[in-house]
Amino acid sequence: PTEKMLRHDVPVDIIVTPTRTIRVTHKEIPKPTGIYWEDLSPDKLSQIRILQVLKARIEKEQGFALPTGRAEILPPTAMRGEKGKGKSKGKGKGGGKG
Repeated sequence: PTEKMLRHDVPVDIIVTPTRTIRVTHKEIPKPTGIYWEDLSPDKLSQIRILQVLKARIEKEQGFALPTGRAEILPPTAMRGEKGKGKSKGKGKGGGKG
């Protein structure tokens, strides 16, 4: 439903399944024209490294700060690098009897 899309949402052009490729035609749904910095909160920006780098580069080149969105409380995200830490009793290299 296009009425639920926000201005930063990107409509899909192709849907690929194991058995089909569906080309979606939706000329009435506009695609974003860039990054809406004023909608991007400092918390969200801090979670997306490439946007931090891009924002810093643009600000340096233009000589002024880009707008920033309002602060928001984001839902917790999964911690990266936690899988596989500690001693495991599952299958794998070493530790097995045989």
